Amino acid sequence: MSVHARAQALRADDQRGIWRTERLDTVDSTINRLIDLEAASDIVRSYDLRFVPGLLQVPHYSLGVIRGTNRRLSMQVARERMYMKSMRTEAFLQRLRELPRETSDPHARFIVGELALTQPWSIDSHEQQLRHLLHLATYPQVRLQVLPLRTRAAASSAHFTLYSGLHGDRRQYVGYSEVDAGGVIHAHPDDTICLLGVFADLSSDALGEGESMQVIQRELDRWTVKARRS
Repeated sequence: MSVHARAQALRADDQRGIWRTERLDTVDSTINRLIDLEAASDIVRSYDLRFVPGLLQVPHYSLGVIRGTNRRLSMQVARERMYMKSMRTEAFLQRLRELPRETSDPHARFIVGELALTQPWSIDSHEQQLRHLLHLATYPQVRLQVLPLRTRAAASSAHFTLYSGLHGDRRQYVGYSEVDAGGVIHAHPDDTICLLGVFADLSSDALGEGESMQVIQRELDRWTVKARRS
């Protein structure tokens, strides 16, 4: 199935054009369909200003984000959502492991806002999350950049993921973002071309891969010292 067909499977029954996915209370089916969409994509681009992008989150960091942004959720429901999101993350990581390591065109391209590195959403797991980012950056299939707070672009789009895949001889694009009521899919060519351009601009303004790793390592060192003193 194509990227567009996978995205259509995420559409709520009453949506047309730009549509939302099912509500978060049906998160299990939405997660499984996102896994299908990501499996159909040969390139994934993801940007997040406030958080580490979802596909890169370790479970307890994910739990901190879920609880911090949905304060009315019980711990039980929050943990259930964490486990479902972890399934998606693990499926993504498994695909990375199965891809050829010799590649000049990364499968996954991530831009992380510096704010996500310096303001932890889960104090207990922040160090683990930073180490995980450094580990993933060693994958040749992954390109990871940090967007400094000082850049003008850091004040624009908060987050989105852009999937793309070949369908015959045509490349298809699908944008996805999450809001409190669920997820939002963008499949119209004008919208996806806009998101592609925004991502290119963000990547241009972000630090290079080497410098990005230095920033993450510096924040990890600072956080490790702070944790030992507390």
